[in-house]
Amino acid sequence: MQKIIILFTFLFANPCYANSVGSCTFLQSNSLKVAYSDDGDTFEKIIGKNGVSSANELEDNYVLTSLWENQFSSETLLPFREIEKTEGARIGKPFDIRNDYLAVAVYKQNSYTANSLILVDMKADIIESKVGLGIGQTVFDIKFNKEASYIAVAFADYVIDDGGILQSIASKIGHPINYWNFFISIYNRKGSKLCSFELASKIEKPMISLSWKK
Repeated sequence: MQKIIILFTFLFANPCYANSVGSCTFLQSNSLKVAYSDDGDTFEKIIGKNGVSSANELEDNYVLTSLWENQFSSETLLPFREIEKTEGARIGKPFDIRNDYLAVAVYKQNSYTANSLILVDMKADIIESKVGLGIGQTVFDIKFNKEASYIAVAFADYVIDDGGILQSIASKIGHPINYWNFFISIYNRKGSKLCSFELASKIEKPMISLSWKK
């Protein structure tokens, strides 16, 4: 990509959860499947026009991939490395490509977590929009729907729990008790947040995967 034109400004905003941005009634027949791990067990929730379903435990052979497994080594992203010079940052997993659009996580230099993403119109060779999460939040997965009109983003807050006696002792000896709180937001291609939900809390060893139901 030799010429990058930025069309929309970075959307830095405090996260809004539990329908505070609006319900997902616009999804109509589309719905989003979210699989995530919690202490070795794997669960699935469905996000649709009526909100978030209750958790359904999946079979033991269901495999999730770690976010930090070779996140900068994808050959798919090689044609887009020019973006890194423009943005002064790295791009890496997670990412998704659909209908000539690329949505990809953006990592600040020397950081192994991403708290923003960009949407690239590959046919027009432009960055169409950018989405920034809150401080301390990390992008875990990104997924377009079939028409590439919506982008689902799974992200999480990292929390170090030092509120109790055991937590305080663990922190002082160098083994803090920490966990992640997970959220799902859905955006349009302009980078506008359409709805957002809290998915799960106090996940210690997080892995998550998004997929749109056909």
